[in-house]
Amino acid sequence: VLLEDSTCINLPKNLADFFPGAKNRHGQNATAKIQFRMNLFNDLCTAIKLNSFKDSDAKHAPDIVTVLQKGDLVIRDLGYWSLKTFRAIAAKQAYFLTRYKFGTCLFRVSGESLDLLKHLKKAHRNGQQTVQLDVLVGKKEQLPARLIAIKTPQTEVLKRKKKANRREQTEKGKR
Repeated sequence: VLLEDSTCINLPKNLADFFPGAKNRHGQNATAKIQFRMNLFNDLCTAIKLNSFKDSDAKHAPDIVTVLQKGDLVIRDLGYWSLKTFRAIAAKQAYFLTRYKFGTCLFRVSGESLDLLKHLKKAHRNGQQTVQLDVLVGKKEQLPARLIAIKTPQTEVLKRKKKANRREQTEKGKR
């Protein structure tokens, strides 16, 4: 099981030529991004890279393919989302676990389009807490995958709504 993620570290501004970060009214910041991969079975770091903040996770998405072995499971967040890379992982007879990227086309195995929201609402009305479906992902890619949806507990829903409302109020205050 390979877990992959990145984190950012603010650096002194004099390093901005080497590690350019975001610009703001005070000028160019320096930020390094660390790409990190860990094997969860043996607790070993299998890869670590130091990059600029401007290097996206998606740029590093295919890097893992060369080290994969049959049966490996890759766990990543949405920053690494790439259907092309998912297909390469599957070609190695390995697996991936990631969140659904909103707006990605989903199809039933039969080829008909899947309205995910409609399907999840129906499952909710029927009292289902989880939904598992074999799907094809991507309009062109049509990558076979297993979609698993778990109903979010009401306490978490309320927490997320409160956070979203605070963020919305902050944005209104900036205008």
